[in-house]
Amino acid sequence: TTRKRISRSNLGKMEIPLPPLEEQKKIADILSTVDKKIAFVEENINATEELKKGLMQKLLTEGIGHTEFKDSELGRIPESWVVVKLEEVC
Repeated sequence: TTRKRISRSNLGKMEIPLPPLEEQKKIADILSTVDKKIAFVEENINATEELKKGLMQKLLTEGIGHTEFKDSELGRIPESWVVVKLEEVC
């Protein structure tokens, strides 16, 4: 190593616990299984976030259950909706 205060000879003298090979393999299998589960959960989270984005886009532009739409300066919106300035509602 190139770190100060740890010479190669000192590093070589360090003792570390070493489980038998079979136990090492079991440990590696368990950690691999956990890594796969984490990757699966992350994929599900990403897919759910994408679903939420799409659903929000649909709900905020089409509403719920509307069948009649009109064109507005913001695009197509449900017939019963109105376009107002933010200062008019806050």
